[in-house]
Amino acid sequence: MGDKPEFAQRTEAVQKKFSAQLQAARKNVDDIIRAEGATNQVALDNAKKGVAMLSDQLAAELAVVEKDRQASIAAAKTEALGILSKAVAESINDRRQEGSEKLILFLAEKLARKVKRLKPGAKVDPNAYNAAKAEEELIQLLQLDQNKDSLIAQARGYFARAQLATFLRDPKTADLYFKKIYNNYRAEELSSTLVAIVGDQLLANNEMAKAEQFFQYILDHHRSSEYADYGFAGLAEVKFSQKKYKEAIDLCQEAIDNNILMSKEKELRFTMAKSLAEMRKFDEAKKIFEEIAKTKEWRGETTAGCLYWLGLMEERQGRNAEAVAYYRRCYQTWKKFSDWSAKSYLATAKILANKLAQRADAKLLIQEMLSKDKIKDTPEAAEARQLLNTL
Repeated sequence: MGDKPEFAQRTEAVQKKFSAQLQAARKNVDDIIRAEGATNQVALDNAKKGVAMLSDQLAAELAVVEKDRQASIAAAKTEALGILSKAVAESINDRRQEGSEKLILFLAEKLARKVKRLKPGAKVDPNAYNAAKAEEELIQLLQLDQNKDSLIAQARGYFARAQLATFLRDPKTADLYFKKIYNNYRAEELSSTLVAIVGDQLLANNEMAKAEQFFQYILDHHRSSEYADYGFAGLAEVKFSQKKYKEAIDLCQEAIDNNILMSKEKELRFTMAKSLAEMRKFDEAKKIFEEIAKTKEWRGETTAGCLYWLGLMEERQGRNAEAVAYYRRCYQTWKKFSDWSAKSYLATAKILANKLAQRADAKLLIQEMLSKDKIKDTPEAAEARQLLNTL
């Protein structure tokens, strides 16, 4: 953006301008050095100074081109932000405009990229473009002060600031702005996009009652929207948390049968498998867990969850050695996902201590578990400490 061909042409012209001069100057240095008899040191020094002077002139002219190029890029970015801002501002008051949130996401990402991340201990430049300045610019670009009387505009403003904080890796601030949305707005006051995204945030915060209202609203009013799968997946997870496993399965199956799988296929299948496992339909559940785990595009936290659940199902069927094998794969392969790793560590330690009479191994495993910074403060770690005291 802004990196126009003219700058490459100017750079090439400058380099061409000095190329022959530098070549001649360097040849002059070589000729003096290779001349017969004693080297004329004064002539050699002057020749070298000539090379250095030409090199400095070349660097200076290239620097001018680069400065102009960077100014062009900055101007183009500013123009693009202005165009984007205008597009958002034109639709920010209309709850039915589903594209607004996508434009806001794009805008927040662009502003986040302008913020320079500091290394720990680095000196803070008070004039640097920081998170606070990015938020101020975001408010200005979205014209939020001019739309204080619009509920949907202000909700989208909170969403924009939450996304900016997310891009800046500040989850606490992001959560604060999401709470401003779901504590102050009803689902019917928001766009379907916001209902879906806020519902997911409620789910992540374990606020199941509110999440259920948001997801049910999607199914009641936005079944044909591109966020319908958020409603099915979210409500199914709520039903799972309420131990209404049959209802969770029915929701997942309806979405799968009707190909309502735009963004949440992985979550729908995972919740379905968990629900089947809780109903002791282990063979059906295992097939789904294994399918999820081997799907390359889904590798990550859900893979870790599948391994834990595969271990849990083996344990519930009395196959302790097989259970330990799955649990170990989980905490050894997917250690960065601390929730699943912690569950797998604890489950393994319990089996070793209570079912396989390997108390010494259980003790060593718990000590290893508690040495992990991401795990040592989890509820599973607290339970593991209690178990350790009995070994």
